Amino acid sequence: MAYTAQTPADVFANWAVVSGQISVPVASFNNLTNAAADAATGDARETLRAICQNALTWYNGLAEASNNPLAMSISLSSSAPAGSSTFFGKMKLTYSFTFYVNWPDNTVADEPA
Repeated sequence: MAYTAQTPADVFANWAVVSGQISVPVASFNNLTNAAADAATGDARETLRAICQNALTWYNGLAEASNNPLAMSISLSSSAPAGSSTFFGKMKLTYSFTFYVNWPDNTVADEPA
């Protein structure tokens, strides 16, 4: 089945662009709190993790519907660090994003026909 184009609102619930400003409610992200997303005192790492997770969840939903784009892919691998690691007992998540792009403008390539 060929890929059916998706919009940013398909990935991030309630996505909006008003006067050139992107707006997405914090509640659109799984496990992201208002405190972590706060522009002045929040945690950029946690916000980026939530963005990656939303993108992965969206992408996996496309796979279930046999609607994967070929010009991009998203994957997640996880592992526990070694016993003497600084992050002993913590799970390591690695999100991988791959895009085929037009050069030199770096725009996502069209899907094959």
